[in-house]
Amino acid sequence: MPPATISEWTWPEKPWHRLHLDLADRTATSRAPNQEIVSFAVKIVCRNNLTTFAAVWTVSSVTMASATIDAIAQKGTYSMNTLLADPNFDKTSPIDLVIGADLAPFLYTGKLRFQNHPGPTACSSKLGWILSGNVSSSETGNNYISLCSTSQGDDNLRQFFELESVPAALPLTKEEKSCGDIYDKNFCISTDGRYSVGLPFKSVPNLGDSRQNAMKGFLALERKLHKSSNLLQQYKDFMMEYLSLNHMELIPKIERDKPSDKCYYIPHHCVLREQSSTTKLRVVFDASCKTSNNYSLNEFLHTGPKLQHDIFNILVKFRTNPIAFTGDIEKMYRQIKVNSSDLDFQRIFWRNSPLESLLDYRLLTVTYGMSCAPYLAIRTLMQLATDKELLFPEASKIIKTDFYVDDLLSGATTIEEENVLIDDIRKIIFFWWLLHKKMDVKCP
Repeated sequence: MPPATISEWTWPEKPWHRLHLDLADRTATSRAPNQEIVSFAVKIVCRNNLTTFAAVWTVSSVTMASATIDAIAQKGTYSMNTLLADPNFDKTSPIDLVIGADLAPFLYTGKLRFQNHPGPTACSSKLGWILSGNVSSSETGNNYISLCSTSQGDDNLRQFFELESVPAALPLTKEEKSCGDIYDKNFCISTDGRYSVGLPFKSVPNLGDSRQNAMKGFLALERKLHKSSNLLQQYKDFMMEYLSLNHMELIPKIERDKPSDKCYYIPHHCVLREQSSTTKLRVVFDASCKTSNNYSLNEFLHTGPKLQHDIFNILVKFRTNPIAFTGDIEKMYRQIKVNSSDLDFQRIFWRNSPLESLLDYRLLTVTYGMSCAPYLAIRTLMQLATDKELLFPEASKIIKTDFYVDDLLSGATTIEEENVLIDDIRKIIFFWWLLHKKMDVKCP
C-alpha cells in the first residue's frame, strides 16, 4: 500500500513479537533473517471514519517502488479520482504495506466499473475505488515477481537427511593439486631406505633476513631455561637426541654465509606435556616467525589437502571389531628426510651453555611447526602403503584407512587374523619407522 493511502499509524502498547520467516527477495538470490510480526491500527486518508487493525511482518523492503502510469492520468479515464483509494496512483512512490488474501475479501464491496477494453477495472472497496487490469504506459521497465515462503519445516527435514547422509569427497583445489604434484616430483628413497621429500613451496620464497629475530628469540629462551635446571636439562637432552639420531647437523663454516633469501632461521621453544607417558618436553619450531620482509616460511608453503579419514569415522569403525589393536609411530615426522636442496630453510641456533659460541645447525627431517609437516608425514605414510600394496594388501589398506596421523586404531575378527595383520604392518613400516613399543591388543 502506498504511503498516500495511510494517514496515521497507531501502535498498541506491546506491538510485536519475534517470528522466524524466510523471505526470498525479488531476485530469488537471498533470504531475510528473522523478522518481527507487528500489530497496529491504520487510518485511511479518504475514509476518516475507517480505522482497521492488522498484524503484519516487518521487513526492510517490500518490493520496488510502484511504477509511473502517466497514460491513465493524462487521458482522465476515470472521473472518480477524489474517491480513489490512492489518489496519486499515477506517481512513483514506495510500497509501505502489502495486504494478504486473508484481509482482501473483507475490503471489497462488490461494485465494479468497466471502461473500454483493454483497460483497468475499478473495484469499490472500503478503502476507496481500486484500479486493476491492463494499462498503457510510455515507460518501459522490468517485470518482477515477489514470493514469500515459510519453508522452515522443509529446511529442518532437509537438514535431517543431510546429517544422516555420508558426505561426498570434495574435489581438490588448484593449490592442493599443485602440492600433490610437487610431492610426486620430489620424493625419493634415500640410500639408508628412508623416504626423502621436498618442501612444497607455492612460489620462489623471498623471505628477507630471518637470522636476527631467530638469534633474539634464542637468547631469550636461553635466559628462561637457565632459571630452571630441570627444564634446561630436558631441553639439552632433546637437542642432543636430535644430534645423535642424525636429525640435525652443524652447518659447515663454508656454507653459513648464504644470501638471506636462500635460507631461513627457525626460532624454537619448548612445550611441556606432564600427562605424556613418553616425552614430557617437546621442542616446537616456529616457522611462522616473520622476517625483515614481514614474511614467514609458512606463508610460502602449501599446507596440502586432507588425506586421512575423520576421527569420528575411524572410531566408529574401530568399535565394530571383536578384537581391537592400537599402536603409534615413534617420531613420525622425524623419520622422513628433507631433500638437501631445501635444508637451509630449516636452520636453527643452539649451544649447550652461554659460555660457548652460538652455532648454526640445520634440521635434516620434516620439522614439527612447519605448515606442510602434517601433509608430508601423512602423504609419505600413504605412499609407503601404496608401495607395499601388492605384498601386503590387507595391511596396506589398514594403514590407509585406520591411521589418524601417527595413531593406529584397528581390529580383526579372530586372534589369528589379528596376529597376521600386526605382523604385516610391522614388516611394511619396519625399515622406515619404528612402531612405538606401545602396541596393545584387546580381546572380548
